Amino acid sequence: MEIQGSKTALGCTQPIKTSRRIVLFPLPFQGHINPMLQLANILHTQGFKITIIHAEYNSPNPSNYPHFIFKSIKDRFSEIADQLGTNKDPSYFVRYLNKSCVEPFKECLARLLAESDTDLVACVITDAGFYFTQAVADDLKIPRMVLRTSSLGCVLAYDALPFYSKKDCFNLTKEASEYCNRGRVVKWSPQQEVLAHSATGCFWTHNGWNSTLESICEGVPMICSPNFADQPVNARYVTDVWKIGVMLENGFEMKEIEMAIRRIMTEKEGEEMNERISCLKKKLNISLNEGGSSNESLQNLVHYISSL
Repeated sequence: MEIQGSKTALGCTQPIKTSRRIVLFPLPFQGHINPMLQLANILHTQGFKITIIHAEYNSPNPSNYPHFIFKSIKDRFSEIADQLGTNKDPSYFVRYLNKSCVEPFKECLARLLAESDTDLVACVITDAGFYFTQAVADDLKIPRMVLRTSSLGCVLAYDALPFYSKKDCFNLTKEASEYCNRGRVVKWSPQQEVLAHSATGCFWTHNGWNSTLESICEGVPMICSPNFADQPVNARYVTDVWKIGVMLENGFEMKEIEMAIRRIMTEKEGEEMNERISCLKKKLNISLNEGGSSNESLQNLVHYISSL
């Protein structure tokens, strides 16, 4: 797992001698795939063999991970993929995948367990959103762990707030108006590399947890435009708790965008945000160093999986 501005997590620890395999299964959305592959890399550096079961939709490129084995399963997501731009309820797509992937996942995992190194499979790690996988794991008698890709603060908010009690209750972003100005629009860019560049002064983000973490890792204050799911909660932490960003309260109103950029880039408030986020960046890097809280948690995870 590479955190920009920090060494590889657990990079200084001695790998455990093991021939055991871990099977991982991410939701097929980038904010879920990236953390799962990062976790897979950490576990691989600790001596575990890695197999990734993945849906056909948005499948990872195996050539980028030659040290992993990839197994693709049918997901039928193409039948509803055209709704991604119009359906603002993310739970709809998660519920669909939790039905369409049941049999393909079970058959794939059963085949893996039936191979000659059956006793070497330590556990299966699935995205928390794939809730159907617990029943499959129980049926196949294999330990299951989950990876939740949202922040702890968001988990606490889920427990306290009546989420989804009303339709689109967390779709907080108004319809965007298109306009032309100075700038450049590209289909894709290496986000971590852009954030790490010295010319980057602020980051306009929807505040998915990956993007929020990456911005903190590089010490870049944020302009927040959350949309759904965990994004509004993350954005409120950024603006109201940690005070390292500015919320666009009225969607994409030109004047407000200009003011947000000025607040971060030219005003005293922006200097204070830079100081606070630099402090958070240092704390994050310390947590990943030997003896740090994140480092120790990862080591505990490795030892626990080895004990299964």
